[in-house]
Amino acid sequence: FPIVVAEVFQIGGSMTTFAFPVAGLQCILPGVTTYQIFYMYMVSPAVGFIIAFLFWRYNRSLGCMHQGEREKLHADEQSKLRRKLWLTRGRRGPQILILCINITFYFLYPTLVSQVAEINSCRTFDFGYGPQQLLGSDFSIDCSSTEYQNVRYTSFIFIIVYGVGIPAGIWLIGNFLHLKGGMQLELDTFAYLMSGYRVRFRYWETLIMIRKLVIIMIMTFVQNRRTQIYANMWIMYGLLALQTLCQPLDSRISNYLEAITLLCMTLTLSLALPLAPPTMDSSPTVVSALVVIILSLNSLLLAGYGFVLYRGFREVVTLMRKEAESRRERRYKQKAKREILSRSLQRLNT
Repeated sequence: FPIVVAEVFQIGGSMTTFAFPVAGLQCILPGVTTYQIFYMYMVSPAVGFIIAFLFWRYNRSLGCMHQGEREKLHADEQSKLRRKLWLTRGRRGPQILILCINITFYFLYPTLVSQVAEINSCRTFDFGYGPQQLLGSDFSIDCSSTEYQNVRYTSFIFIIVYGVGIPAGIWLIGNFLHLKGGMQLELDTFAYLMSGYRVRFRYWETLIMIRKLVIIMIMTFVQNRRTQIYANMWIMYGLLALQTLCQPLDSRISNYLEAITLLCMTLTLSLALPLAPPTMDSSPTVVSALVVIILSLNSLLLAGYGFVLYRGFREVVTLMRKEAESRRERRYKQKAKREILSRSLQRLNT
């Protein structure tokens, strides 16, 4: 199973994950264990409450305005200023709290699921006195020890709370906001999640989160490489069919790109299948050819994304240029009107 295939699939995931500097932490604090680092990851979503508090204070202080200046303003003027704040846009405290926590959970989701999967990833070794299972990320941890089993059972709770609870919680909170404040409140609160999707498929991103969860679980708990590839292939086939039928994005180009991306991932898995043990093709020519094809497919995909970004950037620049020309034309016309008015006044004076 070529490493290049795994690297291809890690490119997109690395853009939406974060990692503690484990080596640095263990160098500065030698007593930090793998279990403690795991629990640090699991409590990291608490940063969402800190961010929410900071945003709440920013909104309450009208953008860090001095208290004396705030007291001089009428309540209506304060409300107008809050609506103009670029960070909060007049949102209330509960809405800010929901927004910050959901954004934190959304961006930490791949990391949290990956860490739960990593703590459950054990490898079997035989040192001459029978097989022994050791943790893949830390060979000093025996997977049969009582301490590890306690952490492992705790990780099952986290995978339910985070892996399933985050997508389900987003959907439940969104529907609750819809009942309380209507569609506009729901869309305003989850703009980061629903932007670019049609209203009917506004929770499509939660389906993508579930896809990440299922793929990570397959790669962790399914040991046979061919079975991993087959399972991921069927997932990609199903998502490609859903994407083609539903067209959830509100842009035709975006729908095409998403479908092509899923097709490219499916073809990558299909091409990697002959390289997976136990029936791995050992011919260097075949291996090299398949790897070149895989890299070419993904390079073409990246080139397509680059071309779309280039076109979008060019359109934005063209629009900005037209707006600048329009402003210059308006200023020229206003200047001409002032000159005509000035000459008319001079004639009247004369």
